Amino acid sequence: MTPVLCFKGTIARRCYENLRREAASLKMQTCYRMHYARKNYVEICSAATNIQSGLRGMGARIKLRLKRQTKAAVIIQVRKQCGFYSVNTYCSLKNNILLFVIYLQYKSKIK
Repeated sequence: MTPVLCFKGTIARRCYENLRREAASLKMQTCYRMHYARKNYVEICSAATNIQSGLRGMGARIKLRLKRQTKAAVIIQVRKQCGFYSVNTYCSLKNNILLFVIYLQYKSKIK
């Protein structure tokens, strides 16, 4: 009878070892899938952040270009109307230019 009990114990030990290995492999697969999914999520978030920052920068550059173009147009109009050497008129209109630029900024914020 002893060999039969020994044989049953060996079978039970091997069965338990197989179950333990399957559980370990399942745990490793789960951890790998979690790592892979997290890595992909971080990459997608990073890409979205890059796109958003690029669009914000582009919007700021467009706004700055509009501001410079408006200022240049006003300066050209002032020089044409008042003459280039009219300093007093030019200084007073320069203040008006600044007010006009501030008005445009305020108007763009309202929209």
